[in-house]
Amino acid sequence: MKKDKKTITKNLDVTERKQAEEALVESEKKLHVLFETMSEGIVYEDHDGKIISANPAAERLLGLSLDQLQGRTSLDPRWKAIHEDGSPFPGETHSLSVAAKTGKPATGEVMGIYNPKLGDYVWLSVNSTPEFLPGEKEPFRAYAVFRDITERKQAEEKLRESEERYRDTLDNLIEGFYSVTPEGIFLYHNREFSRILGFDPDENLVGKRSPDFWQNPDDRKEYLEKLNKNGVIRNYLVLVKKKDVGPIFVELFSRLVRDTQNKPVRIDGAIIDVTERKRAEEALRESESKFKH
Repeated sequence: MKKDKKTITKNLDVTERKQAEEALVESEKKLHVLFETMSEGIVYEDHDGKIISANPAAERLLGLSLDQLQGRTSLDPRWKAIHEDGSPFPGETHSLSVAAKTGKPATGEVMGIYNPKLGDYVWLSVNSTPEFLPGEKEPFRAYAVFRDITERKQAEEKLRESEERYRDTLDNLIEGFYSVTPEGIFLYHNREFSRILGFDPDENLVGKRSPDFWQNPDDRKEYLEKLNKNGVIRNYLVLVKKKDVGPIFVELFSRLVRDTQNKPVRIDGAIIDVTERKRAEEALRESESKFKH
C-alpha cells in the first residue's frame, strides 16, 4: 500500500527533528566534556552577581569546591583580590561582575586571588563575557574564562628584582654607563654618567636627546665611522664638554647593537673621567723634559 505524500512529509519532519535533537545532545555532551576537562577555569555568574557554576579547573585554581563557590559574589572579601601593583581590587570592578550587570565584555584582566588551599596568591588572566536571552538587552548571566599566569608573574618579578640589583650595581660603579638609540635618545644612564658630564645625578635623561658633548666635531665623526665599521670601540680617548665646567678627558667604550636584519637599534657604552690621569701624565712629561735639559 502506497503512503500518501502527506504521510511521507510528516515522517521526514519527525526524522529531521529527531536528528536535530540527537545532534544537539551530542553537541552538549562534547561541551560538557570540554567544560570538565579544560585546563582553563570557567565560572558562571547570574545577573545578581552570584556564582552558579564552575568547572574543576576553576575549583583547583581558586582553591574552593563547587559547593563553596556557589552563591559567592565578587564582593566577597575572602577573595582578597589584588591588582598587579598589590593594591586592593574592589569586587564591583571585577570584569565578571561588570559583564553580568552591564553586558560589557572584557579581555586581558589580570588579578591576584588568594587560594586558601595553597595559602598563597595565584595570578589569573581573565576574559569575561555576558550572555543574553533572545530579544533581551540585559544579560541574564556572564561567564569568565581564566588561566593561571602565576609562573609568568613570578618570572617577571624575579626579572624586575634582577634589573633593580643590576641598576643599583651600575649606579655605584666609577664608570658612567649609558644606552642611546642611533638617533641619540637616552634609553638608560647611571648616576656616574650624569656626574661625569656635569648633570644632576638624580636627573632622569631617559627619553631626552643626548647633548652634543663632543669638544671637537671631528672626533664625533671619527668615532661614529669606527663604530659603524667595527661595531665596538675600546679605550677611545677624547676631549668632551662638561656642563658648566669646561673640557675634560674621558675614555669611551662603545658597542653598536644591531637587530636580526643588521639594522642598528642602540648604542651601549661607558665613559671614565681620566682628566686627572692625563694632567698627571702631562706634568710628568714636563718634569722629565726639564730634567733632560
